[in-house]
Amino acid sequence: SEIGHKLSLKELYLDELVILRDQLKSYQAQLSPEKQEQYERLLADERFKGRQAMIRELRAYLKDYSD
Repeated sequence: SEIGHKLSLKELYLDELVILRDQLKSYQAQLSPEKQEQYERLLADERFKGRQAMIRELRAYLKDYSD
């Protein structure tokens, strides 16, 4: 049914969200204290030196998630 289909899609999105959050926690855990501060600034949408490099690094780290 259409409702069942929508429910299964919602569950799929929830599963993906859980995986994404776990990967982000894992990424943050491996950062140095300086990089963790930059990561927090990135999440707050602040500008800082090295922002683009961190975005590229994070994209590479999450590459498997996007597949």
